[in-house]
Amino acid sequence: MSTVQAIFLLPVEVLASLRALEHSFGAWKKAEHPELKSGTEAFIRRQRVSTKKPGIKQVQFKE
Repeated sequence: MSTVQAIFLLPVEVLASLRALEHSFGAWKKAEHPELKSGTEAFIRRQRVSTKKPGIKQVQFKE
């Protein structure tokens, strides 16, 4: 993959958020998040609320 140098301006708030992310890298502890033991996909599926309504036919489109 090739790279290109770019010069651009960022709002101070965005830069502060990026720096906070950089400093927090590696701070994640699995023991502190037992709800994710079965994986993030399973966690998200449990959190979602279904928008399917009974009696309405679901249509699936083929690609």
